[in-house]
Amino acid sequence: MPLLTETTIAGALGLTYSTPKLTHAVTAIGPADLDLTLSSTAPETGIWAVISDVDENGTPHPLSVGRLSTAYPGIDPAKSRTDPQGDIVQPYGDYSNRDPATPGVARGYHVEFWPIGNRFRAGHRIRLDIVGQSLLSLPGVPALNTIDVGGPSGARLIFPQAPGSDLAAALGGSTAP
Repeated sequence: MPLLTETTIAGALGLTYSTPKLTHAVTAIGPADLDLTLSSTAPETGIWAVISDVDENGTPHPLSVGRLSTAYPGIDPAKSRTDPQGDIVQPYGDYSNRDPATPGVARGYHVEFWPIGNRFRAGHRIRLDIVGQSLLSLPGVPALNTIDVGGPSGARLIFPQAPGSDLAAALGGSTAP
């Protein structure tokens, strides 16, 4: 089913971020978290994100999908997994209270990905696609979503690395995607 694996259609409907080609292999093992600040024109919309391994030919191979309704922004910090720096790497969502967003007002979200287990080869790229709704979602009210990028509230992907992997070095010393 191409709709489950083809992510190039996200380009016109969402945001796509790709790393430069990796200079050496990087192994990713564990959960990932997309930490972002988003505002929407609707009180409830979807956030869908896909992490892919893009081969030398530019073909994306989806590895993990994260999804969240903006009506459920809460997480339980006590049950969420954090890294040694205190950053949430696996959010534990709190779905006990529906809390629709106020249209036009930005708020934070943690989008959980199922754990990843992949070796990104040298010459490959890591790609993150973010869309508001998947073709597999229930139809919703059309909405325009705005995501903060850069600065203190900018979106970031907390990406799992196996011991001995160095994503920053594989990107030529730049920061992770």
